Amino acid sequence: MRHATRHRTPAPALLAALLLVALLSSGACLAIVHLRMERTDSREFSFLRWNLVLAWLPVAIALALHWAERLRAPLPVLAVLGIGWLAFLPNAPYLVSDLVHLGTTWVNVPIWFDAAMFGTFAITGLLLGYVSVFLVQSLVARRLGWPTAWGVTLAAWALSSGGIYLGRVLRYNSWDAFIRPRAVIADLVEPIQHPGAEPAAALLLTVMAACLIAGYGVFFASVKAAERRIPTRG
Repeated sequence: MRHATRHRTPAPALLAALLLVALLSSGACLAIVHLRMERTDSREFSFLRWNLVLAWLPVAIALALHWAERLRAPLPVLAVLGIGWLAFLPNAPYLVSDLVHLGTTWVNVPIWFDAAMFGTFAITGLLLGYVSVFLVQSLVARRLGWPTAWGVTLAAWALSSGGIYLGRVLRYNSWDAFIRPRAVIADLVEPIQHPGAEPAAALLLTVMAACLIAGYGVFFASVKAAERRIPTRG
């Protein structure tokens, strides 16, 4: 009985609460960027809305993966969903990298307003990424155990840091992983294989991965503490 509890699906109430917070945070993002566009009559940061939509994709795929697993979908279906989830996961923490636009406005907007806007998007992106990974990690733990689940989690965040690097620095997008996989892999592996040749890229990848993993550790501990407070049947 103890084993089953340790590997059960996240409590529906907990999952609903996480998704509600993510929705409210996303609504705040859209409200802030809409207010900025309305007051300045400028669409210079309208791309943030599309980036937010992309950040929701890994959450949607993770939920689909959970439903497919519960419906006992065949392994190929689960594998395709898993690959899709991993390919789109970087879109969530990628919102943090939009902070590079802070201070580059074309219109007269207080820096504190843009800082609040980009900060809200960044926090929302991290939340969406963490919720997505938590869902997948719980699924893997239920089927293969927690050691494997943590291995998948750490690998996912390491690859996500690479995805952010590919998107922000080399200007790839998620679809390139399917359309031009060889080019994507080559450009991602290069700073890892030859860190001395590209020290800045190697350092950036390492720092991003460490930050994402550390942040997820805090999120995971907080969610698990909240989960223990939720009464279970049985």
